[in-house]
Amino acid sequence: MIDICKRCKREDRIYAKKLCTSCYMGLYKKNTGYSKRPEVKEKNRKFASEWYKKNKEKHIETVKNNYKKYKNKHNSRTSTSYVINKFPIKKECKKCHTNINLQIHHKIYPSIITEIKKAILDNKIYYLCKKCHIDIHTI
Repeated sequence: MIDICKRCKREDRIYAKKLCTSCYMGLYKKNTGYSKRPEVKEKNRKFASEWYKKNKEKHIETVKNNYKKYKNKHNSRTSTSYVINKFPIKKECKKCHTNINLQIHHKIYPSIITEIKKAILDNKIYYLCKKCHIDIHTI
């Protein structure tokens, strides 16, 4: 359902508590400490596994459609993960300099290995921690 998010006021697909995905997953749970409680984590894990069992075909179809739609991004991500492990790059967050929960952030999506190396050297592909990565994509 497309509607306006209660928190960020963007028009987006709205889920629980009238929030878009970014606000609900990234901000709501983090600010309230909701996801840190062990009983809630266990409940969410059980729900996710049950949902996947019931909607396995739907999930697989979504993954296939996203792959077809964003094939160049998918190929770039897989090539980058291969190159970045063999390339001398500091494994720490570019913003907060931590080395916990690191993710690769792409400003561009090259799929050729030489272009990936050039993008890494030009700081267009780099590591961010999960918190900083969410912040960049929700702004």
